[in-house]
Amino acid sequence: MEKTARQLALGALIVLALVTFMIGQGHKIPASKCSLPVDSTIVLEYPQGSAQTTVELKSDPNNVPTVNTNSQNSDKTLDAKFTSLAQTGTINGQTITANLNPNVPSTGKVTSVQQSSSGDFAKGHHTFNLFLQYTVGGQTFENKTPIKVEADIDSTSPSGRTYLMTNGPVQLYDSSNKSKVVATLYKLENRVQAAP
Repeated sequence: MEKTARQLALGALIVLALVTFMIGQGHKIPASKCSLPVDSTIVLEYPQGSAQTTVELKSDPNNVPTVNTNSQNSDKTLDAKFTSLAQTGTINGQTITANLNPNVPSTGKVTSVQQSSSGDFAKGHHTFNLFLQYTVGGQTFENKTPIKVEADIDSTSPSGRTYLMTNGPVQLYDSSNKSKVVATLYKLENRVQAAP
């Protein structure tokens, strides 16, 4: 009888500890969608063998860059996917456009996720592997290896944050001849703007 009472008391303590632990972890961060303008600075060698050129790109106000983020994983990370990007600038007197490569998904992850006392997203480290297509004068070129950009964020809507390219240089290949290098990307800086 006494042994049974001790076992019940121990069981109750374990349940209480688990409930307390779960409350301390906060609720699961839900899925979200974020659409914000993004201004970018790239340093591009185009055509291959020419001098590096700094190019400013502005996002299309009618096709605002959009990221979908899944609900929190069991390891507290968040998976994300870039679903829309359209930017335009000028290089050597010609129009240059930047878009997501429709054939290769641009995905990311938020790690080191912390929640506020209310259980909402507080901060984390956001990494994206981008697969882009640039077009100049009718020639489209793209990356085979991912362009990795990163930023620390304090909201699932990273307004005001700057994502910096942390790998590279990255070679860009002619989309119609995947063995031909036509450009090299040396720098990519994505500045997320406030909602219009």
